[in-house]
Amino acid sequence: MLLHGHFEHLFGNLAGQLYMGAGIENGIGPGYMAFLYTITGFGGNLLSSVLNPVSFGVGASTAVFGLVGFYVQYIFTHWQKMGQ
Repeated sequence: MLLHGHFEHLFGNLAGQLYMGAGIENGIGPGYMAFLYTITGFGGNLLSSVLNPVSFGVGASTAVFGLVGFYVQYIFTHWQKMGQ
């Protein structure tokens, strides 16, 4: 999760983290956000290496996709609280 292929990859991950991460962290708190980010990043990289063991991956894209997944499930499970 700490390696990146090139500047555009680093910038894209950073933009995704700032855009979604700020809103999620505001809603769930910094401790749970750090846990969620770490677990989704590690789990996504582990799944990627299991599904395609002959290639390698770099970056925190799996953590960003994990934040997207959390955001979608949060919207579905807390739909009544939206807008309050």
